[in-house]
Amino acid sequence: MRYKGHHGGGLVAYNVPLSSVPETQRRWISEGAQPDLITFNESAPDEYLLIQGEVTRLSRGLYLFYNREKKKMREALINARSATGLTARIMLEHYLDPSSYEDIQALLALFPDHAIEFSTYNAYLGNIPGRNTIMWEVRNY
Repeated sequence: MRYKGHHGGGLVAYNVPLSSVPETQRRWISEGAQPDLITFNESAPDEYLLIQGEVTRLSRGLYLFYNREKKKMREALINARSATGLTARIMLEHYLDPSSYEDIQALLALFPDHAIEFSTYNAYLGNIPGRNTIMWEVRNY
């Protein structure tokens, strides 16, 4: 469960059993959450993660803020590392399949001052066939 009423770092609850959803919603609403901004998604299995993080283009090339730990992104990025330029590009080309890498490049071209949050897995997933990477967010805030 996620609350979309905040920019980054908002309310989130992982692996919520269906029976606990109503209570979690009531608690969030009592804390000021608007019901229509509470969303749900099924997470991909963390054990299949290869790399996750954020990538952006700087004047001197790519900047990659990442982690390869097999845990939720919010937890993994606490101990994130960074790579720039050629190193960042080589890492992305290594972990992302060619179509996913091209998708990242296209998003960076469309949104040049934005960060792209992504997770890459050792299997194809998502709603576009033949991709091993999910882009969670393209943001500039």
